[in-house]
Amino acid sequence: MAAIANRVELNKRPPRHRWFPWRKKKRTISVVKGESQKSDKGSKKVPKPIKKSLPKPPRPDAQNRHRRNVMTGGFMTVIVMLAIIGSPLFSLSKINAPATRNLTGTQIVRASGLQVGQPLWTVWGHQQKIFNTAKANNDMIHHLTISRDGFRGVKLNAEEYRQAGYLLRKGKYYVVIENGRILSTALSRPVAGYPVYSGFSHDDTFATVIKQYAGLSSDIKRGISQIDLSPTKSNPERLHMFMNDGNEVYATAATFGSKMKYYTEIVAQMDGKGIINLEVGAYSYPFGFDDSAISSSDSGNSSSQSTTTGGVTTTTGNAASSAVNQQSSH
Repeated sequence: MAAIANRVELNKRPPRHRWFPWRKKKRTISVVKGESQKSDKGSKKVPKPIKKSLPKPPRPDAQNRHRRNVMTGGFMTVIVMLAIIGSPLFSLSKINAPATRNLTGTQIVRASGLQVGQPLWTVWGHQQKIFNTAKANNDMIHHLTISRDGFRGVKLNAEEYRQAGYLLRKGKYYVVIENGRILSTALSRPVAGYPVYSGFSHDDTFATVIKQYAGLSSDIKRGISQIDLSPTKSNPERLHMFMNDGNEVYATAATFGSKMKYYTEIVAQMDGKGIINLEVGAYSYPFGFDDSAISSSDSGNSSSQSTTTGGVTTTTGNAASSAVNQQSSH
């Protein structure tokens, strides 16, 4: 009997279960190789089986089912998250805003733009935007800190600009803050503890005065009662300040902040109330004394020197190193 050459035997594929489509058996190929003719001695060669794995057939139905399940699960997850975030459980329930010296809690909340009932996700992560809104809506707000007050509450801590005084304009007083802005609300009378600015318009000179005032110490600030713009031909930025202790001060808008820090030292050397001139150098004299001779002496000398006129010792030159003494003879 002739040998069977190149015989391929395929295993039968078992039926696939509908619940376990991924369980399938590998197909094998058995190739039998032999001689087609008998040998002279009549012996036969034993065929050697060769097994190879067949390629897996495509399964488009399983791939589509898996893709569909993933898309459906992701879509449902997004729907559930949006429902939870938009529910009343994740909305703002209360807003707490402690009042400051010049701002009420209602003003702070109104400036921030926050409202009870808005979603919490519009608050957290948007603190900088809320601060910018509050600063734009209220000029007094310098900084705003937003913190949690319970699970659904918010606390607003506002830091306001310091008040620099009141600007007198047409018989009304307007609050001036240290950033140079003038509030629009007019008052019939000022509150004690702040200076009143008179004779100014909202220009560069007034902005310079406010900037110089902001750099003064608290003691000097509390000691100033009124600041008037009193220009002269030689000094269009001359200031006339009335102090709470009864003294008066003349200074220049651009330099009075650096020279007023010596006010306490100058007053300590005075025997009584009088006038302190800080326009050129620094000197003092009693009320009723003519300082024209002192002014001409100051403008003519550039180096520091001392002269005595009418019993007053005058020191001119650099105000940072000058020491002023009053020796009034009574």
